[in-house]
Amino acid sequence: MRNVLSILVTCCLLACSGSVIAQQPTLVAVTVDYRALPGQGAALHAALQPLLTEVRKEPHYLGITVLRDALADPDRILLVERWADQSYYTGAHSSTPHLEAFKAVAMPLLAGPPAVTLWPGVEEVGRP
Repeated sequence: MRNVLSILVTCCLLACSGSVIAQQPTLVAVTVDYRALPGQGAALHAALQPLLTEVRKEPHYLGITVLRDALADPDRILLVERWADQSYYTGAHSSTPHLEAFKAVAMPLLAGPPAVTLWPGVEEVGRP
């Protein structure tokens, strides 16, 4: 009986250890702030469209909101992305062929690298 109890305690400790918990997917929101060269905002926005079509097909994708004020600041685009797995976003997503293709088209349109911020531990509030 003691051996069975010892095995159960060991299994519980392993299940609650940080290494097991770290393997669970972490929800993450990501902001990507693009600044296009003057007059290139529309071209950058157009270049984003094929990328967004392909990203929607990726695993762990939860949604992307594109924010653009075409009148007041037409050369700035802010993406607010939601992903079910931060490890996927920082790993496999970052080297997808469609993201690499977008970078090749977008780089000449940008005033500098985009500002990317990860917000782990997303809290979904929902509608009242």
